[in-house]
Amino acid sequence: MNTPAVQSVLQSLSWATGRLLQTPEHFFQILKVFLSDLRQHTNMDSAELFLASPQQTHLLLTSYDGKHRSAFLEKLVFRFGMGYPGIVAETRAPLKTSEVQQDQRYLRDEVKKLGYQSYVCYPLVLPHKVIGVINLASRSTHIPAEAERILSHVAPLLASSLYSVLTSLSEGAFQQITDSVHSGTNTEGMSTLLEQGIRISGGQCGVIHLLNGQRIESHPEQLPACSHICHCPAVKGRILINSIPGMNCEHQSKVTRTVCLPLWSGNEVSGVQTMHFSKGWAPSTQAVAPLLWFNRLAWQALAPRSEAAQKTADVPWLEIETFGAFRVKKQGQMMGPTEFGRRQAYLLLKILVSRWGRPITTEELLDVLWPEEDPDRALPRLHVVLNALRKAIEPDPAKPSVILRDGNTYRFAPEGAHHLDVERFEQLVGQADQMQGQEAIQQYRIALKLYKGDFMADEAYADWCALERNYLKEQAVRVMFRMADLLQELDQQADAQEMYYRILSIDPYQFDAYESLIDLLNSVNRVQDAQLCWEQYRTQYGEHPPIPRPA
Repeated sequence: MNTPAVQSVLQSLSWATGRLLQTPEHFFQILKVFLSDLRQHTNMDSAELFLASPQQTHLLLTSYDGKHRSAFLEKLVFRFGMGYPGIVAETRAPLKTSEVQQDQRYLRDEVKKLGYQSYVCYPLVLPHKVIGVINLASRSTHIPAEAERILSHVAPLLASSLYSVLTSLSEGAFQQITDSVHSGTNTEGMSTLLEQGIRISGGQCGVIHLLNGQRIESHPEQLPACSHICHCPAVKGRILINSIPGMNCEHQSKVTRTVCLPLWSGNEVSGVQTMHFSKGWAPSTQAVAPLLWFNRLAWQALAPRSEAAQKTADVPWLEIETFGAFRVKKQGQMMGPTEFGRRQAYLLLKILVSRWGRPITTEELLDVLWPEEDPDRALPRLHVVLNALRKAIEPDPAKPSVILRDGNTYRFAPEGAHHLDVERFEQLVGQADQMQGQEAIQQYRIALKLYKGDFMADEAYADWCALERNYLKEQAVRVMFRMADLLQELDQQADAQEMYYRILSIDPYQFDAYESLIDLLNSVNRVQDAQLCWEQYRTQYGEHPPIPRPA
C-alpha cells in the first residue's frame, strides 16, 4: 500500500505531466516544482534530473533543486558508464550508497568537500531506452527508507511521463509542423520546428544548417553563418555545448551561449541545429536533452526532400515579433536585415515599431540614426532610408499604409492585416485585467505566451527602446503576480509556486516574489524549501532581508 508521502509525490507528478503537456514553454519551471516536492517528501538535501540523449551516449543535467547549487553544477554531462548517473543508466539498476566520500566513482569534488555522504540514484527506464536518471543526495549517512520507497514508485511513471511529453510536447506542436509540410514546403516545416524548439527551450534564436549549405533561420542574420558546417563535429553525431570544455565548438565565440545538435535521419545526420541562449541561461545543459528528444521524431518527417508547392493559406501582410530578438515576416516569408536595401532601414523600422501607433518626430529619428551629424545634412539621408523601408514592407510604396506621415512625424500604424506581438500582448492583458478567477488566468496565459523575452532584446543597450522595455517587463511581472494571487485563491498552490519561479527567472531582484513564495511554502508546511528560498533572497538582497528566516 502506498504511504501518504508516496501518494503526494505521485499527485505532484500527475500535476507536472498535465502542466508540461499544456504549457511546454514552462518546462523547466514545472520540473523544478516537481523536484522541490520530491526533495521535501524524501527528506534529502538535493534532487537532480538527468535526461539521456536519444542515442544513449550522454546524460545531461536538466533540472536541479536544493542546496549548494554551484557545487552540483560542477559537472553537468556524464557519458554512459561514467560517474553515478552514467553507471545507473548503463546498468539500468538503482545505486544506493552512504560512502560518497570514499567512492572514486563519484566525480564532483566540490560536492564531496561540502560533506555529502549519501546518494540514491534510480534509472528512468523505457522498454527500449533509458530516458534519464533521477538522483537524491544528503549530507547525512542515513538514507530514509521512505526516499527509496518513493523513488521505486515514482521512477517508472516519471520515465513514461517524460517520454510522452518529450516526444509529443502536446499534439498541437507536431500538428503545426505536419500542417506546414502538407500545405507549404519542408522549409516552412523546419521553421516551425525551430519555433517549437525555441518555445520549449527558452532559446533566443536558432538556425538549421543543411549539409547542402542551406540555412533556415528563426531570426534571419541574428546568428553568423557557419562556413565549417561540412566539417562540424555535430555532423558526425557529437553534441556541442559552447560553455563546457571538451564539448565546445572551436568555430563559435567562447562568450556566446550556443549549442549545436545533430539532426538524425535514421542512423545518419542530415543537418545541424544551432540554438543561441541569452546570458542568463543556466545550467548550460538544461535545454539540450529536451531539444534532442523533441527533434527526434519531427525531423524524420522534415529531412531534406524535394520542395512541395508554395503555401497558399492566407497570412497577414506583415508579422513582427519584438519580444526576444526582433523578427519580421512579409506574407509569411522571413525578412533579414539585408532584404531592406539599406542597413539603416531595418533600424528605422525597429525605432518606429518601438513607438507603435504613436508619432515620432523627424528630429528624434535623426538624433537616433545620425546623432553626430548636422540635422539639415542628415535629413536627405532619412528620406532615402525611409524610401528603402517603404519599398521593403509596403504593399504599395506609392500609397503608404504601414509607415504613415503626419506633418513632421512618422508612425508605424498598419492599416491592413498585420500581427504585432506587443500590440496583441497589451490587448490580452487589458481584457484579462477586467476578468476574475479561471477566466482571467486563461487569458493571462495566452498573453504570456507572447512574452518570449525582453522587448527588443537584440537592442539591449539602445536608449530609444529602454523605457518601453522596462514598462513591458513590469507589465509581464505584474500579470504573473496577479496570476499567482488568483491561483492561490483557487487553491492551485503548485501553479502559483511555478509562477513565482517564473517571475524570479525574469527578474531575480523582485523581492516581493521571494517573500510571497516563502509565505506560500510556509503555508503548505514546506519549511525547508522556504528556508532555501530565504537564503537565495538574502544573496540577491545583499544583506539580511527584511523578513526573518523561516523557523
